[in-house]
Amino acid sequence: MVRCRRPIATAAALGDWTRPILTSVGGLTCWLFPGVCRADGVVLERRADWSDWSFDPVILINVCLVIWLYSRGRSWWRSRDQVRNLSARPTGIQRVLSRPRALSFWVGMLLLVVTLLSPLDAMAGQLSSAHMVQHMLLMTVIAPLLIMGAPGLVCFCGIPEFSRKLFARSRRLLDRFGWRSLWNPWLVWMTYATAMWAWHLPWPYQAALRNRTVHDLQHASFLVAALLFWRVLLDPVSRRRLGQGQAVLFLFTTTLHATVLGVLMTISPRPWYPAYAGRTEWWGLTALEDQQLAGLIMWMPACVPYLAFAVVAFVRLVSEPSDFAARHSLTPVAGMGGGRS
Repeated sequence: MVRCRRPIATAAALGDWTRPILTSVGGLTCWLFPGVCRADGVVLERRADWSDWSFDPVILINVCLVIWLYSRGRSWWRSRDQVRNLSARPTGIQRVLSRPRALSFWVGMLLLVVTLLSPLDAMAGQLSSAHMVQHMLLMTVIAPLLIMGAPGLVCFCGIPEFSRKLFARSRRLLDRFGWRSLWNPWLVWMTYATAMWAWHLPWPYQAALRNRTVHDLQHASFLVAALLFWRVLLDPVSRRRLGQGQAVLFLFTTTLHATVLGVLMTISPRPWYPAYAGRTEWWGLTALEDQQLAGLIMWMPACVPYLAFAVVAFVRLVSEPSDFAARHSLTPVAGMGGGRS
């Protein structure tokens, strides 16, 4: 466990410029969109348009908190003289602090805000296809961007020291109750597939349309399942990542079941989600046509990230066969209990 001892002067300096972040973001949002900021997320009784930004305090507070911790953590690491001596370590903090990874984190956070608070969220209450775009952004774009940004260690060093000690003790306790099983690739694969299929069944999907709390739970489960899914593939500092051959199988099978779900939605002779009836007409579509479009989105563009990462993994596998055979055999991955992150 990395120990992060923050000098008093550094903490005070950081506090001077990080305190206004939370109020600035919320205030700027309300100033830019004073007539359209709303917290209820009620489906509009008209066609959604570009001005229908939603103001969800829970989302904004959590986003601001993560950004605040990430900024504090990066500032702490930059203030350490030891950082300059870590460039030779391939999995050291220097890699985590690189500009490409920081850019990945910031783009992921920006897309998260746009996906959940922009007019796309209002459109999702009227179109299944827009809702599908939201889901696929969360699961196949935002989640891998955040994981590639490697914010875990940086945010960990942004929290107060007493909290870090408490977290370290809690993690050791959780390890005794199966916390490490969250790195088991087959458990993660099943969790991801279950979240995708279960929430697109008619009853849970329509419950999310009618109830804002269920809708938030749906999006949260998508994002958490996706972060676990992509972590075993892309985490830049963990030793529990899948080998290239395993990654190809992991992604290929995910592409298969996602394609099947998309095909079933596309060829269905009747709409799965009657709750959209009367809403899709504002967009010149029937509920069935809208569902077919949603199925096509899952069937084709949503599977592109899986295929892209699978191709990269396959190229690495065939270009470094000896390295794969030596370090990524299938046997130890099945247990996933002996590695360290």
